[in-house]
Amino acid sequence: MTTTGRQTRAQARKSALDSEFAALYAVAGLADTIAARAKTSLIEARTKTHSRSTALEARAKSGVGELTTLLATLPEQFSSLPEITWAKLAGAQRSARGLAADASSGYATLAVRGKRVFDDARIVVAEVAERMDPAFERVQETVTVARQRVTGHTAGAPAKQTAAAGVAKKTTARSA
Repeated sequence: MTTTGRQTRAQARKSALDSEFAALYAVAGLADTIAARAKTSLIEARTKTHSRSTALEARAKSGVGELTTLLATLPEQFSSLPEITWAKLAGAQRSARGLAADASSGYATLAVRGKRVFDDARIVVAEVAERMDPAFERVQETVTVARQRVTGHTAGAPAKQTAAAGVAKKTTARSA
């Protein structure tokens, strides 16, 4: 079918499905779909990770600033108001523990999500590999048939033996 310009969607579909390479086209389409989905997922994960790390970094800097201020005024406060100083120090400790817990929780969340993505990808790849095996077997069978038709032998048999067998078959067929 010769066309001028681009094929319509219906023409492209018919051409792909009528082709002897339809299975290969389907595998290529599936691989492209998986790649697009993986790319989108990666972009979303990067965006979320960046925003979470930025927020966590800002909170950590704020905590460091508070702690620095507290430590700068600590000697003065300690000499005049020991009870207040101890309370602020305890608050700073709680804040530091909270930040550490938030960081640990964020890390754990990202690790769990990353493991899930990895496991899902591994499953998808295994499913794709299982689906590709029959297609590759059909391609190999087609190549073997084409090789047999063109050269008169398959990849496993030497050319001379196969050619001699072909001549013997033709001779036997003629004499019968």
